[in-house]
Amino acid sequence: MTIRTKLFLLATAFVILLVAIAAIVFQNFDRTDRQLARNRNVNRMVKETSELNVVTYEYMLHGESRMREQWRLKYDSLGRLLEEAREELMDADHLRILEGMAADHEELSRLFMQLQGSFARRRELVAVNGAPSEMTAVVALEEMLIARVLIRFQRIATAAFRLSGMMERAIVLTQQRARWLILVSTIGFALLAACLSFLVIRAITSSINALTRGAEIVGDGDLKHRVDINTMDEIGELGAAFNLMTEKRAQGERALQQSVKEKEVLLAEIHHRVKNNLQVISSLLSLQTSVIDDAGVKEMFRESRDRVKSMALTHDQLYRSDDLARVDFGRYIRDLAGALFRSYGVNSDAVRLTVDVADVSLGLDEAVPCGLMINELVSNSLKHAFPGGRRGELAIGLHKDDDGRHTLVVRDNGVGCPDGLDIRNTETLGLQLVSSLADQLGGTMELDTSSGAKFSITFGR
Repeated sequence: MTIRTKLFLLATAFVILLVAIAAIVFQNFDRTDRQLARNRNVNRMVKETSELNVVTYEYMLHGESRMREQWRLKYDSLGRLLEEAREELMDADHLRILEGMAADHEELSRLFMQLQGSFARRRELVAVNGAPSEMTAVVALEEMLIARVLIRFQRIATAAFRLSGMMERAIVLTQQRARWLILVSTIGFALLAACLSFLVIRAITSSINALTRGAEIVGDGDLKHRVDINTMDEIGELGAAFNLMTEKRAQGERALQQSVKEKEVLLAEIHHRVKNNLQVISSLLSLQTSVIDDAGVKEMFRESRDRVKSMALTHDQLYRSDDLARVDFGRYIRDLAGALFRSYGVNSDAVRLTVDVADVSLGLDEAVPCGLMINELVSNSLKHAFPGGRRGELAIGLHKDDDGRHTLVVRDNGVGCPDGLDIRNTETLGLQLVSSLADQLGGTMELDTSSGAKFSITFGR
């Protein structure tokens, strides 16, 4: 028998048991609902009987025609309730009580009519000043009729309360029976489900465990492992498919490793060639600078050359790195600052360089703009912060906070920036480039001139 067949039979058994339990629950709930509806009807009888009794007392006190109409409405309402209760399916005890209530209800109407006639006769005697003996007889008849009416009311109310109590006990008994049936059915269902599940699980556990162990071994990297499952069911088919998948994965892994190696070589070659091309451009700019006499133009060519060198240094770092996608920025900043010191002929004894960079690696899309910003800010400090051979310190820092944002700080303790300098609105090409690159990285730039010049640029997530 296949696992599919076993599971189908197990599911069929579960469905049958669930349907059986649902039928039992529904049947008991339906029975309870019917009994509750009957009990509500009986409670309405009790209420109507009490209201009819009150109207009868008011009529006996006042004798008004309005009271007779109210009495008739309440009497008819109680009669309808009795008829509805008798039409519903009830047991013999309930029907006997209802028959007695109906008889008392009919007798109550006859007595009330006699009482009306007696009240009318007494009013006539009062109007004509009738004989005292006749008046005494009428009053005695009224007292007898009132006593009989009160007895009928008491019998109807007692029967209604008795019927309500019987129904409440029946409801409690039905609910108890329903709870026991549901409990027993649920326990039986659980035991049967547990037995069936145990049999099915035991039949497939060994194969599943072998397949699980094989998956763990393959997941740990041993693509030579194969599972040994020879059962003639779906798990046997799954084992064969698993072995085929492992073989294909091993082939794909070998092809992927070969492809990665080829792409790493190709990417390293690309970085190497880009670096060489940028170095050629830098050399051309140096040659052009040597034949220019105008000092301002020569300075612009030198700045352009330094910018190209900073980009070439980025690709050189990637070419030499084990990770071809990210730059070790601590080493990059030291190499770039050293190149700028040599370019401007600054003695490291006169201007001391401090580099404070945490273990930060940047991708190419962030490394190139960040390198250009460092190039511009360091060049600006070397050109303007220490005039006339003034001694000082130049510090570069780069750190990453817990939110993944990077903060680049370039500061010096030189002569500082001109008063009123707006770093976002300046005619200096270098600061314009720094502001544009900061916007490109989605960052913010701040300037602190309290002690020299301190540029802080925050970018990243």
